[in-house]
Amino acid sequence: MDWSAYFDEERPVAIPNTEDVFNVYMAGSEGPVVFCLHGGGYSGLSFALAANQIKGKARVVAMDLRGHGKSSTSDDLDLSIETLTNDVIAVIRTLYGDPPPAIILVGHSMGGSVAVHVAARRAIRNLHGLVVVDVVEREQQWLH
Repeated sequence: MDWSAYFDEERPVAIPNTEDVFNVYMAGSEGPVVFCLHGGGYSGLSFALAANQIKGKARVVAMDLRGHGKSSTSDDLDLSIETLTNDVIAVIRTLYGDPPPAIILVGHSMGGSVAVHVAARRAIRNLHGLVVVDVVEREQQWLH
């Protein structure tokens, strides 16, 4: 799939003081950031059609998670929820600083689980929304 038909930019995001470089697709220039996390075995391009519809009203960032798409890390096989959560927080901070603009996390399947963990960590100060699709997550104490 040609990313340029749906997104405005493809950008490598190098995390400072690491070997990790995450590929992100970006679209739109105004409004909150809809930050999209794909399911296992897929890539940020999973959100291409949605990005094309959303980019007129909000910014869209679709990230290739560790071990997926064009991202490259020091350990592409470490897909633990802790590592993936740390990766997403690092990418958001590298892209936008702290505090970031309004962020709405959207995750599908594995990406939905990561989004829930990012939200639970409360590490993104301007988190305005959380959308998860087709995710299995054990009941957590913080949900109560």
